[in-house]
This record gives sequence, C-alpha cells and structure tokens, in this order.
Amino acid sequence: MTDLPEPESPELASLLPEAVHRRLYTFLHARSDNPPSMREIRAHLAQEMKEAPSQTDRRLRDLYDLFEFSKPRRGRDVLYKITAVKPAEERKSARQIDRKKRAHRPGAMLL
Repeated sequence: MTDLPEPESPELASLLPEAVHRRLYTFLHARSDNPPSMREIRAHLAQEMKEAPSQTDRRLRDLYDLFEFSKPRRGRDVLYKITAVKPAEERKSARQIDRKKRAHRPGAMLL
C-alpha cells in the first residue's frame, strides 16, 4: 500500500479519470480526520454534483477497487476513511470497464 495522492495531483488524475470520482476522493481526503458517514457523502455529492444517492453509492464502491478503506463506526453510522492506495496488482480500474460493456453485462438491467 502506498501513501494517498494529493487531490489535485497528476497521480490521482491517472487513477481516477472521471471528475466525479476525483471530487468524491477530494471530499474523503479532506475529511480524513473526521470521516463522513454515507449520509454525509450523499449530501455532499448531491449538493456538488446534483447526483442521485444511488449513483453516489456506486461511485463510492468504484473507489473500493483502487483504495483501502477503514470503516469505523459512530453510533449506528459507518464512517468512510480512505487509508491507502492498493498495490497496482490488487487494483481494478474503473477505466477498464467502459460504459457500454458495463451497461451490457450479462444479467445487468438495461435502462
């Protein structure tokens, strides 16, 4: 595992080519001393990106492929803290699954 890249770094841009993923990462990175709950993450992206909560959940899951997370609890809430970049051999890149392939996976519901 390696240190976390800075939010505006070229390293982060190469890991997360989509702006929405970088914004989510930037929010989580800024909140590393006070990790947010899913409710706080949804509210932040809804305000920042005008995005539906279901999309926010998927975007957070996309980050699981690239980063290690710790998930401490605050009462009943699970908190989300990025702790490290996964080693290259353990990463799955969101870039590797283009939108057409993702939409046409066997068993995937097409809209």
